[in-house]
Amino acid sequence: MQLSQRQSDGVVRLATLTKLKWEAQVIDLIRKDIKFYLWGKPGSGYEGVKTLNERADPPTISSLPRWEYLERLVEIYQSESLLAIEKSRQLMATWLFCALFLHDTMCKPGTLTFFGSKKENDSHALVNRSGFIYRRMPEFFRQVIISPQGDTDNTTSKCKLSFPDIGSAIIGIPEGPDQL
Repeated sequence: MQLSQRQSDGVVRLATLTKLKWEAQVIDLIRKDIKFYLWGKPGSGYEGVKTLNERADPPTISSLPRWEYLERLVEIYQSESLLAIEKSRQLMATWLFCALFLHDTMCKPGTLTFFGSKKENDSHALVNRSGFIYRRMPEFFRQVIISPQGDTDNTTSKCKLSFPDIGSAIIGIPEGPDQL
């Protein structure tokens, strides 16, 4: 059985409306549910935050691991107003906190997030991690929530990830008394 042009147009419109409804639901969940933003949900069509394993040869892009201690860090992050975590390596904590601060910056208008490190290059690397995560978010989410500005990759400039439509930014600063 072949569909008439009118029937075919109706099917396309229904598919488009269904896709738009799904996108709106995903956007709402990303904004409201930090764990959904970080790890997605099976069957939802959203896979969560993407990270870069720079130690692999060649470097690989993968989802943020859903390890128990990372989930606990998220719970603590959500419940505490001040948090200090001892320096860690190879535990994905830096990627996790870059993702958490990016979420706050994207979803809470007027948010200024500062990444501080001993050297400007190190703080720039943290801003770039947030930019990496942002660039791998679904395109429909990036278009609806913010329009970043910056250098050639359109997201980061020297130590800054800016979201002017909502007045938010992530800024990398080096250590020192005169930085803020």
